[in-house]
Amino acid sequence: MEWFNYVKIKVTLIGIVAVIILSSGNVKADFTFGEPVNLGPTINTAAHECFSTISSDGLELYFFDLFFLWPGGLGGSDIWVTRRSSVSEPWGEPVNLGPAINSEYDDMKPSISADGLTLYFGSNRPGGYGGLDLWMSARATVTDDWGAPVNLGELVNSEADEAFCCVSADGLEVYFNEFGVPRPGGCGDADLWVTKRATTDDPWAEPENLGETVNSPYYDSSPYLSPDGRLLFFHAVRPGGLSQEDMWVSTRATTSDAWGPAMPLPVPPNSRYQSGLPGISADGFTFYFCSFLPGGSGMGDTWQAPIMPVVDFNGDEIADLHDLVMLIEAWGTSETRYDIGPMPWGDGIVDEADLNVLISHWGQEAHYLARRASLPIPLDFSDVEQGRFLSWWPGSEASEHDVYVGMDPIAVENANASDTTGVYRGRQQASEYTLPEDVLPGQTYYWRIDEWNANAALTRGELWRFSVGDYLFVDDMELGDDPHWLIWWDGWGDPNNGSEVWYAEGNIVHGGAHSMHVIYDNRTAPISQIQRVWDTPQDWTRKGVQNLSLWIHGGPDNTAEPMRIILGDSADNLAVVEHTDPALLMSDTWQQWSIPLVDFTGLNPSEITSMAIVIGDDATEEGGTGLVYIDDIYLHPVSM
Repeated sequence: MEWFNYVKIKVTLIGIVAVIILSSGNVKADFTFGEPVNLGPTINTAAHECFSTISSDGLELYFFDLFFLWPGGLGGSDIWVTRRSSVSEPWGEPVNLGPAINSEYDDMKPSISADGLTLYFGSNRPGGYGGLDLWMSARATVTDDWGAPVNLGELVNSEADEAFCCVSADGLEVYFNEFGVPRPGGCGDADLWVTKRATTDDPWAEPENLGETVNSPYYDSSPYLSPDGRLLFFHAVRPGGLSQEDMWVSTRATTSDAWGPAMPLPVPPNSRYQSGLPGISADGFTFYFCSFLPGGSGMGDTWQAPIMPVVDFNGDEIADLHDLVMLIEAWGTSETRYDIGPMPWGDGIVDEADLNVLISHWGQEAHYLARRASLPIPLDFSDVEQGRFLSWWPGSEASEHDVYVGMDPIAVENANASDTTGVYRGRQQASEYTLPEDVLPGQTYYWRIDEWNANAALTRGELWRFSVGDYLFVDDMELGDDPHWLIWWDGWGDPNNGSEVWYAEGNIVHGGAHSMHVIYDNRTAPISQIQRVWDTPQDWTRKGVQNLSLWIHGGPDNTAEPMRIILGDSADNLAVVEHTDPALLMSDTWQQWSIPLVDFTGLNPSEITSMAIVIGDDATEEGGTGLVYIDDIYLHPVSM
């Protein structure tokens, strides 16, 4: 401590001189995230594991299974726990919490109290007040079994669905969201609420809606409070994120203040893949979440990422004197960019705790993933039309972007703003760029985006690439503003259609980042059909294309069924082509189905308004089941 006091005295003297030549700038620091890591096959399986809560000592991690369930469960969704002997040890084999907690119904999203003796969770078991209610269970010590669950009562629970809860570290607040059936007085399809009590001996009060500052007209769920109660992470399906489902955060200065406007988390941990169910360790340095990121074991896995304070205040990628002077200038204030300790997001005041954090990183390079441009589009492949349109997710502090594009990877990698060969395309504020020239089929293009912040500090971008095919995409299955099930209509709610379009698949893909995941079930329904409709007729004759092609990936457990394509035009003409081999659905490798457009007889290919993919035969009394992945539907070859 004497050494730190000495540093403070020296810095005060240095600052008198340094402030004359240094600018404090306006780069926002706060905290950021490192590269996510999958928790591995001990926890993650072919099921859908949803992170829920971690004990304050970091030795118990609870999750629940959703949709695709863990074997050995008791009914619907179950709650599981994995343990370890120390925070440096790997997680052990998950254990079902058993009939004391789990039931034949859905039991989900637990939250453990700071003392490890109370577990809150949602369940639709009998004895509640609505579809899903909040329940709690207690145990005498952390080594005892959980006791019989108790409903939180009719003041908290209602005829609506209450679930996905989180208890504060002091045990005086429980945050939750609606699920399915909304509570009256909300802002959107699902809102975040909080119930409070004065002491842990008092009953829970009537829940309060967090209001429009946090909630949206859309779907907000899975709240998770930071240990100090100043950050509220949550999962949302709303505009402004990177994918259909992202993680957001709202902050408040103290636990008695109102929550501030919600903001999406950066990249990482957000990505172009659906991510949610966020959580945080008690020390504030590890972030947990569920994601469809590639490299996992199943549909959705539990991941973790380090949380780091941003100690490079001016963006020059090193913690040094410049940053020290900026911190001293903010001493005693609540400037969030310099408030980096003791937890990565600070404690509300710039003081010795923040100085200690900065000194602990002194002289170290500071490369923050969130500052880089990310999520390039096109990704890997493009067609001859879409390849001209480049876009990316801007770095967290970027104010301008330098664009570099060319067909020589070395030239693009080494170019700077003084380039005169045409690789450097200029500096701009928008995070998208349209190439003035046509892209050529069979060619590979390389590009890079460098980010400039308001302090004129540069964050160099990665080298990206995409290859241009001799085709036009009908649907590359890369997610835009809507999930697949809002683009391809399935049989949800239709007893005569056994199809269901699931979450986008991120591991089994033919090209790019996603494929479409379709379940077919013809045991009671005669067919399984998905259909896409275009309000504006599509010209499938442009650039001389001759064939419709799509890639299909099935599995050996699928039932062999007939598969056909039905196209419709603006005059309501329909044309059908059936695949010659029903066993196509049983292949566990990608298979291309290419159909000459002339085979769709009686149809105007320059006025296409619909495309349906049908599995099954109306004439068959009872069909089978399976799941299939569909990717890269395109028209080929093009003539340039």
